[in-house]
Amino acid sequence: MRALWKFISVIVLCQWTHGATPTITVAKFRDDKPAAISFTFDDGSQSQATIVAPLFEEFGYRATFFVIAGLTREKPSDPVLTLRRDWAAVTWAEWRDVVARGHEIGSHSWSHPKLTLLNSGSELRHQLAASARLIEKKVDRPVRAIAFPYNQFNNGILDFARRYYIAIRTRWSDYTVLAKSVDEANQMVLRTIAGHSWMVPNLHGVDEGYGPVSRDFLREHLAFIKARDSQVWVDTYSTITRYCAEQQRAKVNVLQTSSNSCEFTVTCPLPPRDYDVPLTIVLHQSGAATARAVCNGEPLPVRVLADKILVSTVPAPQSITVEWN
Repeated sequence: MRALWKFISVIVLCQWTHGATPTITVAKFRDDKPAAISFTFDDGSQSQATIVAPLFEEFGYRATFFVIAGLTREKPSDPVLTLRRDWAAVTWAEWRDVVARGHEIGSHSWSHPKLTLLNSGSELRHQLAASARLIEKKVDRPVRAIAFPYNQFNNGILDFARRYYIAIRTRWSDYTVLAKSVDEANQMVLRTIAGHSWMVPNLHGVDEGYGPVSRDFLREHLAFIKARDSQVWVDTYSTITRYCAEQQRAKVNVLQTSSNSCEFTVTCPLPPRDYDVPLTIVLHQSGAATARAVCNGEPLPVRVLADKILVSTVPAPQSITVEWN
């Protein structure tokens, strides 16, 4: 997973008719933004469904919620399965609604033990594999992400988790420790932008639960990020994980060019069943006023900026033609 935090630029030099040699790159993050943030919430405290999800939606964002699968009830009237009132308070019925609105549900194990203290491989398998199966069954979505209980793991646990998940949270920014104020949290965002990096805040409850932040804190913080929308891509943990993996392995092959067009392919060897996040392709072309991109006769999303053209596409062997004026 460490490789996901390194930027490997995919560059193809094109031979253009006017003697210049512009480049095509695969952007580090979506829309060629310099930074990315994935907000992650652990344990399933009630505020995650009633406060966090709606608040993120107000700003057009989505979050990732890591749930304790074996302790989660189907509905509020079912017997409580844990003495921790801040664990698994959200029901499956509520999580299905949250998922339907675009948020991500990942695994936080079956029962929240310290995985490093388990005595057998079968226990570890149950905590990791059974939790994924149950979540998939309950919310009818693939489960791609996991966050280990207490953020404790070792290489053996990592190797085991890779059998079931492609997005494993191994680095995080604990807002309970690092962000005692909104200003501190906002400064973390500014450092993320300056460092052209990906930040993964780790939180729990809002106005309740373990190490809670306040609703006002979260709203003000999200507003600060929204004001920097051109610089920060906010998305779920597995979406950005998969984008980074695709970006590192993508290959651009230029087929032909002219003074106002370019035809190329963008391929990636990763399995498309899991790695289907659209990449942002950057054509470093100044002076274009308009542009269109087509693949298999279908238009692709395209944006024209002062010094570049951005094209959004899922890696595939079919060629893409971009024309501009």
